[in-house]
Amino acid sequence: MKVLTYFTRGPWLAVLLVLLLGNCSKKKEAVEPTAPAAGPVCPVAKVTVVPDRVSNPELRIGSAAEVKLVAQTNDRGGRPVDAEVVWRFKDDKSEGPGTEAGHGHTLTPTGPRSAVFRAGGLAAGDYWIEARVLDCEGADSLPVLGLAKVTVAPQPDSPAQCGRVRVRYGSRDLANETILGFVTLNFWAEIYTRPELRHEMQVRFLLNDRPIQPLRKLYRPLDDQPAAGMSAHFRARMPVFLERGHFRASFELRQGDRVLCASEPVSFATR
Repeated sequence: MKVLTYFTRGPWLAVLLVLLLGNCSKKKEAVEPTAPAAGPVCPVAKVTVVPDRVSNPELRIGSAAEVKLVAQTNDRGGRPVDAEVVWRFKDDKSEGPGTEAGHGHTLTPTGPRSAVFRAGGLAAGDYWIEARVLDCEGADSLPVLGLAKVTVAPQPDSPAQCGRVRVRYGSRDLANETILGFVTLNFWAEIYTRPELRHEMQVRFLLNDRPIQPLRKLYRPLDDQPAAGMSAHFRARMPVFLERGHFRASFELRQGDRVLCASEPVSFATR
């Protein structure tokens, strides 16, 4: 009893309280979260690509015709801002200078806010082009960007037209999706041509831009949907076994040694 009274009434009580309070304050400091550092405010509020729509009959597959694109960057008050942009095809994840899509159509930067689209490829269709401000986010934490659509037409005198490449997983089409690997998928090519020319043509499928052998013949599906100016719709099919990875599927239509047209690629992944 005397020992207990000594510790509770003597100077040891003050020392004990100081130690306890010091440990509590250290624990409190350790668990208090630190406020995230505020990012730089983006001076650009709007990006406008000029022209934002290009549909010129001279812009055909294989023509090498060019379109110059310019990105206008403005602040919230509409005043021009000197900012650099990154150009790319909308579905392309790379951000390096000079990108390619659709079997040879290219997009090449020519300045801080300008680029040239060149229709050197063999795939017809609409190509969405993105001009994104470099290292800059808006008030909603989303990238600040502008879009333009460039339409590439098929050759008017071509004996055939290429439609979609379809990557079939069971009964559905894959596009920008991830599925389990070690699976067999079916690649389908959609072709529009005249019936008498079907036996002159073959399809070469490509996986990550590498050809898959052998070439495939055209057959007529039950759900025949002819394109404008074409009297019949055909398909070609290729089963492909895939393990794990990221893939791009496409096809090209050949008439002997001549490549008539190609499809836009479809991207997907297996895990």
